[in-house]
Amino acid sequence: MSLHPQYAKRILLGSKKVEFRKRRLADDVEIVLIYATAPVQRVVGMFSIKSTIEGTPEEVWQRAGEVGGIAHADYEAYYRASAKAVALVVKNPKAFVRPLTLRDISPALVPPQSFNYLPIETLNCFPSTYSLGKPREKYRQLDLLACLPWNDDEAPAQPERTAA
Repeated sequence: MSLHPQYAKRILLGSKKVEFRKRRLADDVEIVLIYATAPVQRVVGMFSIKSTIEGTPEEVWQRAGEVGGIAHADYEAYYRASAKAVALVVKNPKAFVRPLTLRDISPALVPPQSFNYLPIETLNCFPSTYSLGKPREKYRQLDLLACLPWNDDEAPAQPERTAA
């Protein structure tokens, strides 16, 4: 799924808990790979879909706007000519330790306009170095987020480190 870098980062940091779309994904989709558009141009992580909220743009904003990680004016502009809105409720966002190019996944992949469907076996193709980060790798994931060219002024929060 293509996302502007600032929204991809917010999902991975946990501050954006829903992803707004104009149409519903297929019912059997459980996992979303996050492709951050230019200037990042990488698959930077993934999340599971906890649930889906559907309705008019106004209804969906009322239910999910507070955790949507987007300004209301930007939301309204996105849905300006739409009668229907969809919010994917994000579950377990995971940043990849090393972002992937689309060619790392498949030579035939091109950046999706909105999203592409991939076979679930695609996840089995990731080398173990692309593991989704165990809880102890949290700092490495945040360090990765800090060094990518997200093209915005928002710096990811670095957690306090405490002695064990």
